[in-house]
Amino acid sequence: MALVRQAYGALLRRSSAFALTVVLGAVLFERAFDQGADAIFEHLNEGVRKGPPSLPRGNAPGSG
Repeated sequence: MALVRQAYGALLRRSSAFALTVVLGAVLFERAFDQGADAIFEHLNEGVRKGPPSLPRGNAPGSG
């Protein structure tokens, strides 16, 4: 219970500290969520070729 009391006193008692806690929490959550989403996306798309699709031989523009 002492830890909760210390956290309240340090982070939530003053309006400025509360606002800073909310902003930092949002930034950290956004970073973690973005990295997690990227990791899931990369895992689901393993082996999928990146970049523009290539044309089959003989059908390239200008091959006449």
